[in-house]
Order: sequence, then structure tokens, then C-alpha cells
Amino acid sequence: MAYHPEGLLRMARGGKARVKWAETHGLGAGLVKHSTPSVEHDQNCPMSVAFRRESDEEHMEPRFELPLPPGPNLVTARGLALTLAALDAVNAQVRDEADLVKLAELKRTQRYWQTRAATAELAPVPSGDAVAFGCRVTLRLNGAARVIDIVGDDEADPSTGRLAFSAPLARAVIGAEIGELLDLGDRVEAIEVVAIEAIPAKD
Repeated sequence: MAYHPEGLLRMARGGKARVKWAETHGLGAGLVKHSTPSVEHDQNCPMSVAFRRESDEEHMEPRFELPLPPGPNLVTARGLALTLAALDAVNAQVRDEADLVKLAELKRTQRYWQTRAATAELAPVPSGDAVAFGCRVTLRLNGAARVIDIVGDDEADPSTGRLAFSAPLARAVIGAEIGELLDLGDRVEAIEVVAIEAIPAKD
């Protein structure tokens, strides 16, 4: 037999009204006594999520993962060493950090370097016959001499001449041989390849 919600509410309130309602609906007082839902809080029952105090971590603003460069994770021997050193350094920081906010930031950085270390592809040392990943290229760009090293994304540092293989200038010269004139964007024959060699191991 289905009971109307209002009837159940009266049963929860107790007293004569409860018994009278039950008798009207064909229930005995004894059955009512054992079937009446208790409104007293059971201290052994876990408190509702709505009344629990959230932890400090739940109040933190969400942070996005550090973006990974597109394409393969090509590295030189130097680039691989830098990646592993960066991972070791952040691992040590994570172990020692007690502040939750700083720890969350460090763990995000840790995940980035874990991914980069796991996906690193050590490129072979180039022959120098043509411009390739891992090459040092001497060129003239719009008539001005310039030397660039073509390296991986994490090793790149344009201020020191290290360009990621995905950089526009690096893409323009990859595959070229000495003496070739190359376009750069809408500039015709803006690049002249002067010399090609593998990046020296000491560098």
C-alpha cells in the first residue's frame, strides 16, 4: 500500500495524530511504533556533505596544466640532460614543500617535466650535409651574418641563438644545403646558408 507524503510527515511528528492517521489507514499502533521514521540525529551517521567544512584544497582556484609544445619531443643530448635535471630539481622541491598552494604549483610543473622526460626522442647527431635537427647553421639573414643552433622546444633560447626546430627561421632552413638561397615568409631569398655542422658536444 502506498502512503501519501503528507501522511508520512504526520507519522514523523508522533503523538495521537500519528496513531489516529495510522488507524484510519488500517495500521495498528504497534506497527506504527516500530515503523515510524526517527528524526533524531544518529551520531554514528556521517554528516551530510552540505554541512561539512570544505578543506583548503577545495577552495583553491583550478589551475590548467602547463601547455605541451605540439609535435614530437625531439631533443639533443644536451636537451635531454637539461630535461632530466629539471625533473630532478622539481622532484626535490615537491618533497620539501609544505605550503599547499606552492605544492600544487610545483606538482603541476612536475607533471610537465615527467611528461617531457617520458616522451623525449633523442635525435641522432646530424652529418652536416644538409641542415637538420641538431645542426649549427651559419647564414646571412637579409645580408646580416647570424649563427643558429636548431634544438628542441625546451632547450630553445633565442637570446643565445638556440632556436626550436618549430621556429619559423628553423623551419625555413631545415633540409637546405650550403649556398642555397631561401625565402622567409614573404621575403624572397632572404636567407643564404653559409655553413652547416653538428652542434659541438661541449656546447
